[in-house]
Amino acid sequence: MKRLLLALLISGTAIVSLRQPTEALAACVHKATYYFEYPGGPECGLTYQYCNPPRYHEGCTTAYYEEYYFCGCP
Repeated sequence: MKRLLLALLISGTAIVSLRQPTEALAACVHKATYYFEYPGGPECGLTYQYCNPPRYHEGCTTAYYEEYYFCGCP
């Protein structure tokens, strides 16, 4: 569900970027990190890093994670 929300956020950002490129960069998710309890285990936390602060974090932070990059930042 969280990944679906992220996909919708990114899609919305892409549409907004056609109209307002400067403001869209501020809302763009540059990197998403998903944390897991153990390798192959359930997700227990996430962090979204935007082009401009602040970053968003909820849940745990562990040594087991996956990172995804979306838009580039200037």
